[in-house]
Amino acid sequence: MEETKFTVPAKFWSEERNLTWLLVALILDLFILDPLMNLFTTGLAVSVINTTAFAILLLLGLLTLTRHRVTQIVFAGITAVSISVRVGLFVFGKKWLLVWDVLLTMICLITFVIVLLIYVYQESPVTRHRIRGAIATYLLITIVFAFGTEAIRI
Repeated sequence: MEETKFTVPAKFWSEERNLTWLLVALILDLFILDPLMNLFTTGLAVSVINTTAFAILLLLGLLTLTRHRVTQIVFAGITAVSISVRVGLFVFGKKWLLVWDVLLTMICLITFVIVLLIYVYQESPVTRHRIRGAIATYLLITIVFAFGTEAIRI
């Protein structure tokens, strides 16, 4: 009887690695960058760094969703609009932009959570990268709740 070998395509590993990078970006943003930025509550540099870090986090999340072309396009559109509103809020400082910023950010993050949960809990071997992806998903869920409390305060 001939043995069949289970081979995993190279694309699988690159997508798995992106889950780890997403977790690293979330940890850097939540536990290092945000506390540092809270020390400096005002200033142009602080706003630019926060906006840039958020945009990088969203785009890194977009890279994690490399499986379906339609998902990439839809999420790229949502991400671009969210980043544009955040930059508009930074430039103009209007309250109505804050409402849109919070809502669009929540939509982006909920989309991340749904797609990551589908990806992490699919039937295939459990790897360290997928476990890190699950941890990133739970961190994103906490961020969604944080934005939800922000939406209630507005």
